[in-house]
Amino acid sequence: MTILFLTGGLEPGKDGVGDYTRRLAFECARNRHDCLLIALNDGNIEIPTETTEVEDHIQLRTLRLPQKLSWPARIKLASVFRAPYSIDWISLQFVCYSFHPKGFGFNLGKLLQPVVNGCPVHLMFHELWVGVGDERLSLKQRLVAGIQRQGIRKLIREIQPRCVTTSNSFYGTLLKNINVTAMILPLFGNIPFKNIPSENTTNPKDFLSPETASQLDASAGHFWVLFFGTLHPEWKPEPLFSHLISYSEKSGRRLSLLGAGRLGKTGELLWNDLQRTYAKGIDFFRLDERSAEDISALMQMSDLGIATSPWHLIGKSGSAVAMLEHGLPVVVTRISIRPKKEELGDELLIPCDSNFESRLLSGLVRRPFHSRLPSIAQDFIHYLALSNKE
Repeated sequence: MTILFLTGGLEPGKDGVGDYTRRLAFECARNRHDCLLIALNDGNIEIPTETTEVEDHIQLRTLRLPQKLSWPARIKLASVFRAPYSIDWISLQFVCYSFHPKGFGFNLGKLLQPVVNGCPVHLMFHELWVGVGDERLSLKQRLVAGIQRQGIRKLIREIQPRCVTTSNSFYGTLLKNINVTAMILPLFGNIPFKNIPSENTTNPKDFLSPETASQLDASAGHFWVLFFGTLHPEWKPEPLFSHLISYSEKSGRRLSLLGAGRLGKTGELLWNDLQRTYAKGIDFFRLDERSAEDISALMQMSDLGIATSPWHLIGKSGSAVAMLEHGLPVVVTRISIRPKKEELGDELLIPCDSNFESRLLSGLVRRPFHSRLPSIAQDFIHYLALSNKE
């Protein structure tokens, strides 16, 4: 089977959906499927760039088209790129803001017609409209959400996808409400596992500057808590931080909070506020951006991860899934909407409720790394094959 993946951007480490699409395509290629990638709206390049990416001796042809180029020019180049291949499926990896700065993709389906060229289309919804599940939206946000919802309806009418998937059942329900049936294709983690060399220690303090590390109390045990990924402004520190500080006092382990990766613009401000407010009970360490290998090591070394996404949308958080894949227990604070028990899918997800502190005192259990990518890629191929028979 030959699959052409379409996404917004493909800059490694800068575009979450692009990273996801690349890893999925490589995994499909490992299973003897031919895969091509086109980034249709890449904001990290200046000129059209065609390359062959290589991973474990597997080659992947990619075309990246810059935002500054007109859409007709981009579509023409994309059509030329795919012309020599006999494409069996086109997989559109969709996020509103990947294709338009305000998330308004009314013309996307029409623009894509020359690239689709009669091929069956798979449509993956990584996100829907703005403010999904939030009842406290401003009037402007509600208007934007309504426009984006209508844009999704129009896209579906124009490209007539034969197969639709999304990452979680909450999105599946919302799509069903607009008469779109979507199968659930969970996300895999956005950080591959990297073995820590045996000569290295397994202590996060090795990632701190010598000056900072020297200030740690060497005689005290530390409970390392990891923030990784975007720190959403909707996320609140309480009651989590009070539980953690209480646990620290009872256990005698100094609470050390690590902030790794890009927290986001508002996330950086929130981090600084947290540091000022909780400096007495928590040591804060900001690590900025790190390589995937470093993040994997931190996930293996930490005691607890913090998810900033709401419980019902954990399935769309590549960061939370990556921590779970690494066997790291993850606490979820935003639990106003709780899915059914059978939909949780992971015993390492811990709600921040009245039982949270007792679970910490009893000792958290880890497990070995296990990647979801191989099985999810198999499910993806299975869904395409199943849709071909319908």
